Amino acid sequence: MIEFFFFGYAVNIQFIPIYGCGLGVLYYNPNLQPDEEDVPEDDFYHQVTVMFLFFGIHLTIWKYY
Repeated sequence: MIEFFFFGYAVNIQFIPIYGCGLGVLYYNPNLQPDEEDVPEDDFYHQVTVMFLFFGIHLTIWKYY
């Protein structure tokens, strides 16, 4: 796990195994959940997972105060 901070944002990078085979990109943020209230800005984050067949890179980005 690697974590760094720049221009008010924090980025966490993780290398993850993929159990099987996968190729593509996944995106998630907590406001994508239907029928739920918006998440406060202090708890908001973005997650991007990029998969390269047998391993992936998982990025989590949030505003750092």
